[in-house]
Amino acid sequence: MINTSDKMVSVFMLAYNHEKYIAEAIDSVLMQKTDFDFDIVIGEDCSTDATRRIVLEYAQKYPNKIKPILHNVNVGAMLNQMYVLEACTGKYVAMCEGDDYWTDPFKLQKQVDFLETNKEYVLATHGYRIVKYDSAPHTIDHSEFIGNNNTDGFEFDKDFTLYHWVTQPVTALFRRSAFKVDIRQYCYFRDVHLFYHILKNGKGYFQNFVGADYRLHNTGIDSTVEGIERRWLEYKIYRDLFNGSRNDDSLKKRFIRQQSDYLTLICDETRQHSKHNTLHTKEFIFDSLKYCGIIKFAVVMKKILLSYLTRNK
Repeated sequence: MINTSDKMVSVFMLAYNHEKYIAEAIDSVLMQKTDFDFDIVIGEDCSTDATRRIVLEYAQKYPNKIKPILHNVNVGAMLNQMYVLEACTGKYVAMCEGDDYWTDPFKLQKQVDFLETNKEYVLATHGYRIVKYDSAPHTIDHSEFIGNNNTDGFEFDKDFTLYHWVTQPVTALFRRSAFKVDIRQYCYFRDVHLFYHILKNGKGYFQNFVGADYRLHNTGIDSTVEGIERRWLEYKIYRDLFNGSRNDDSLKKRFIRQQSDYLTLICDETRQHSKHNTLHTKEFIFDSLKYCGIIKFAVVMKKILLSYLTRNK
């Protein structure tokens, strides 16, 4: 039985059909060298492969470290996140999903030291590499944000992350007290929702070291969504986020930009006779009336009609 009262960090881990990766993810957390205690909360979402067996083997081997949450039916990524977050009791929450892994054994120590020293920050992130379809890792370049004069890293806020995606959840450590939202209010809860709500309560800081690998593969969430369908999903994600925070002017501007980008895509696809989902287009048209009023609605209708009239023969 884990004593949760003295954990400095709870490590958040989701697992579903990750039998190829889950052991590497857990081992990368267990290798952390810290002067504080931490636990690992693993939400195993009724996998159809050997993921659950592997998680249970680790839980039996490390009963004071690993807290498995075992769903009897598949609840989906959003509810699984909710249950795991609710089970995290540490002062800080670190994220490492079951198909990613950490590479720096001092990652947690570095991040906790920073947040313990700098109370104005609620989130610490760092550099990472992408492992695409099990190929060799590729380091993501953040030099445009770090600059030449500050090699330690850079700070960022909520508004910055609405336009610049500089991290992945596998790099994140945040104050548990900074995340104060019921994710059930959303239909498409994603990473952008998570970081948005954390950063509503303080600043984030990017520490200039590479400490994790983020894996891309064809069984990941949203990984099979491509082309215009992916752009439609991105639009719905920002619409979802905006619906939860209508009074945020910065978020409203970001959502309007997302609308504009999707409108341009619809018109381009129409002129090229490309196939796209007309139900999406109808929903988008009514959104323009709902969120932006009659003038924007008229502009949207005019652009879409012109794209039909000027289609390539």
